[in-house]
Formats: sequence, C-alpha cells, structure tokens
Amino acid sequence: MDALGLDGQVLEVYRHLVTRRSAAPDELAAALGRRATGVRHDLVDLERRGLVARSSSDRDRFTASPPDMAIGALLVEHHDALRRAELELGELSALYRASSGHGLADVVDVVDGRAAVAQRFTQLQRGATHEVVAFVRTDVVAAAPGTDEDRALERGVDYRVVVERDVLDRPGFVDDAREGLRRGEQVRVAATLPIRMLAVDRRIAMLPMRTGDGTEGTGALLVHESALLDVLLEHFESVWRSAAHLLPQGTTATSVLDAVDVDVLTLLLTGLTDRAIGSHLGLSVRTVQRRVRIMMDRAQAGSRVQLGYEAGRRGWV
Repeated sequence: MDALGLDGQVLEVYRHLVTRRSAAPDELAAALGRRATGVRHDLVDLERRGLVARSSSDRDRFTASPPDMAIGALLVEHHDALRRAELELGELSALYRASSGHGLADVVDVVDGRAAVAQRFTQLQRGATHEVVAFVRTDVVAAAPGTDEDRALERGVDYRVVVERDVLDRPGFVDDAREGLRRGEQVRVAATLPIRMLAVDRRIAMLPMRTGDGTEGTGALLVHESALLDVLLEHFESVWRSAAHLLPQGTTATSVLDAVDVDVLTLLLTGLTDRAIGSHLGLSVRTVQRRVRIMMDRAQAGSRVQLGYEAGRRGWV
C-alpha cells in the first residue's frame, strides 16, 4: 500500500479495524501494543482518506469503510494522478528537446559527473518496461546487487547481459549469475567487449565518455532513438548471438551429466582455466581435470576442442 501513501502502521490500524464492527483508539492501541495518541493520529489520517468513519452513536468510535469501495476509490485517484503525470512528462520532454535545438542534441545528451551518471543509471533501470541489455567490462568496479534490477525483473522486464570473460574472476560472480538466472536474467560471456553500455527498451542507451587519451572520464552519453542507437543495438545483438552461455539453459545435460559436470563444462566453454573453474566451484584443479577427462571419454572426444563440439551436438550445453 506504499504506492497509495499508506505506511505499515496506518495500514495495520485499518486492517485491525476491518475485523471489528467498531473500536475506540484506546482499544486499538491496546490490541496493537501502541500508544493511543499514535493510533488516534492514524485514525484521523484514515478518516481523511475515507477509509474509516466515526460511529453515529459514539463520535469517539470508528468503523472501517468497505475495502473494495474505499481502497478502490484511492486506486482510481492514483491512476488519474499517473495519467496527469504522463501528460506532464510528455510536455516537459517536448520543452526539453525544443530548448536543446535541433541536430546532435536531439540524438545525444551529455551527463557530467559521477553522481549524475549514477542517478541516470538508476533512473533508466527504474523506468524500464520490457527490456534491458548491457555490456559489462572487466575494468568496471563490481557493484552490489541492487533492488532496481530485482524490481525490474519482478515487473517482467527482460535482462540480457554480456560480460567480458575476465569478469568471471570476480569472487562470487558465478553464484550471483546463477541467482540472476533463477529470477529470469540471461548472462553470456565474450572474450572482450569494445565498450560499456546499458540500453533500455530499445529507446535510449548510456555509454561512458572518453577523455583525450582514450580513458573513460567521469561523464556519460545518453543516446536517444536514432540511427546511432540502431547501430549500437545491432552490435549488441551480434555479440549476443556469438557469446557463450555462462550457465546451462536447458535440462538435456542433467540426464547425462551431474550438476557439477554441467557447471564445469559450461565454465570451460567460456574459456576459464582449470584453476579458475575450481575456484568458482570449490574444486581442486585435479578434480576439475579428472571430470573433464571423464566427459571427454563419454563424448569420445580426443581434445577439449572436440569436447566442446560434441557437447553442443549432444545438447549438453
């Protein structure tokens, strides 16, 4: 109910009152283990919103309004406010574009400063409605998993991410990717990537700015719908098609290989060394090598390259 402006304590008062015919603030406070002054304040707030009413026989007692009627009215008001905000957004966007003139400013915006870049990055993810695609390079400091991505996945937004191979050396990255896969995120691996990029709903992309010596600065570029954005998205799709799956996508392999073998094989095909595979999976190098040898024998493969071919042909990955 936070979206309707009802915090937890106010909602708790209303929920408790719904189960009673009527109640006084002191009675509700005793039942909820709260101070009567705080409950009275919440009741006044609920009364203002039309969720409770004072009893006609005793003005100090309150009754709950029917939820479908009272909360339904709040939902209608909330939807009306969102529609007005959308109209205002359209007008403000038109004014912003008009003030920027025509030409390059209609295609690219410059965001200056780390704080501003972080804010735009958050806004892009929060505003996503159906798709987010990204390139993640090794030279980016890993950030802790945040709620913006989680909430977007809960809304049904598709996440497709390509990471550089060396990103897998970060402690815990594979475990985080496995958790992301369970939530619906897709991650693939490429040997190297030319740029960092985040693109949302195929309508806007964020790229880092580069300084004169070719290093990344503290700003970013926002690329709007244009031929330039089309090129960036087509490049992403090209890299995506050729990149390797970080984790197995199907269930075919589990009928032939155990879960550990599947993980070993998948990480092997992304180009990780035996030592790196062992580090991610908690295995010794010798155990990784033994498992690879057994899979080679099972696939009748004479080399690891041939094992990769046979694994693809047999549907193991």
